[in-house]
Amino acid sequence: MLRTGAARGESDGVPNVFEESFGTLNLTFSQKLRGGVSINVKASNIFAEDRRSVYRTPDGQEALKSMRETPVLYSLSATWAY
Repeated sequence: MLRTGAARGESDGVPNVFEESFGTLNLTFSQKLRGGVSINVKASNIFAEDRRSVYRTPDGQEALKSMRETPVLYSLSATWAY
């Protein structure tokens, strides 16, 4: 009898692990200025939704395995081309 690997039921084997889908939104703004200077502003993962992984058995039962927060990331850069 297989006791490890793919889930076989409520009490047999190790349940499968799935990561649930999550929304994300990234924005980028770029502007060229005088004298070959340009600036870029970026914001990543604006929604900052939690990411969840769940154990799921073949009969559809789920239990939370892990949940972690995701950060919003910002960046600002400037370039000069001569």
